[in-house]
This record gives sequence, C-alpha cells and structure tokens, in this order.
Amino acid sequence: MNQVRAEVAWIDRLSEFIKVPRLIKNRFGDLVSVSDDDHGDIYTVSEFIESDLILNPTEDDYHELGRLVCALHVNSDKIMKKETKDWGGWDRPEYNLNYIVQDGLQCLLDCNVLTSEDKERCIMIARNLTEHWKYVKFEKKFIHADLHFGNLLSTPSGFYYLDFDECGFGHRSIDIGVARLHLRRTANPEVAWKKFEEGYGVGFVDEEVRFGTALRIFYMAGKIPKRQDIKELRLKSADYIRRYLGYIESEIFLT
Repeated sequence: MNQVRAEVAWIDRLSEFIKVPRLIKNRFGDLVSVSDDDHGDIYTVSEFIESDLILNPTEDDYHELGRLVCALHVNSDKIMKKETKDWGGWDRPEYNLNYIVQDGLQCLLDCNVLTSEDKERCIMIARNLTEHWKYVKFEKKFIHADLHFGNLLSTPSGFYYLDFDECGFGHRSIDIGVARLHLRRTANPEVAWKKFEEGYGVGFVDEEVRFGTALRIFYMAGKIPKRQDIKELRLKSADYIRRYLGYIESEIFLT
C-alpha cells in the first residue's frame, strides 16, 4: 500500500509540471482505493486521454523524448527540494547495487530454464557491474525507470507520461539507458541517439550512460523469471534473457 501511495504522490506532484493523466479522488477524497472483496486489491482511477500511440518513432520523436526525460528530471529535483521528510513520495525503491544486481542475479541463478553456461555468463556480468559501481558517482535522484514510447501518449497538446510503476531513486543514467535500449529497434540508432541527446540538452558521460544502460537491462533480465504469468516470457524466458545479456555485453567491457 505504501509503495502505491508513494507512486501516486509523485504522479500528483509531477502533474503540476508535466502532462500526466489526472488522478480522480474516490468518494472519501482519496486518490487510492481498496476493493471491497476478499482480495483487497489496490487501484487508482485517472481521466481518459484521447490520444495516439507512437508505434514508429521518428528522429524528431527521439529529440522530443530527450526533452521529456530532461523535464522529468529537472522538475522532480524541484519537488525533492521542497518536500519534507514525512512526505509519502519518499517510499519508493532505491535502484542500488543490491536491488538491481544482487537480487537480479539470484533470480537468474534460480531460473531452471537457463543452462550452467548461461548462469556463468550472468555471474560474470554481475561481477563486472559490481566492479563498475565503485567508479561511478551515484546520487539519489528520482527516476521514472521505464520511460520509452510505449509509456507515452501523443496528443495535439503534447505527450503524456504514463506508467510510473517502476519509479524510484537512483542514477539518472538508468533513465537514459531505457531510451538507449529501445532505440536499438530504429533503422539508424546512432542518429536517434544523437537526437535524444540534443533533446535532453546536456552532454552525457559515455561510461556512465553505458553503465546505466547495462544496469537497467540486467534489472529487466532478472525480472523475467518472476513474470511467468506472461505467456511469451514463460515460453521464451531463456531467449529473452540471453538477448538481454548480449545487449549488456555490447555496452560495457567485460573483464
């Protein structure tokens, strides 16, 4: 419950600065509701946004995505400076070494569809991520942690941000890494990356971005064994994990 309330607190505060679907209060004046049945499911209700999905992003779209990520970072910094220690929004995960690497590695080692060679590969990558961690200065900053075109809605008045389920605190390169991972699907990734960087407006430190990208991908790989409710992941878990490991190996130098 606290995690959900913290997510809602962030969405509510960010709505003062960026476009997010407006959350609607229940009859008790609360933005979070609990179902009356035995399950006690937690849910929120938001306004309906007439919009389009961005299925085939252009180079200009990547420029705009960079601007949107920057806007999220700048305005969340303003919120963090103003809020008191008892604000509910602080109760979100911290993307630290244990949360991303150690927990993820354990899930992968427990995954029975991976071969012993796969698991050795996971161990090597986790070891390298842990070693890299010593040389990158990490700050506790708010991150969306899953901001890509699948979590944006396009409207005549601009893009709306969606899906803050993964939001928390960590290094900003993790947010940058999400975009870097998804632009692999474009016809010209180098141009898309350049447009994204121009939109963000601040030059990136290559080592930090590559490390943040690798961290985010490893986090994704570690979640796959937990998501066997999704048919495609259940049937192709090993294929997805191996693909993600390959992405990581292309981002960082393994020793």
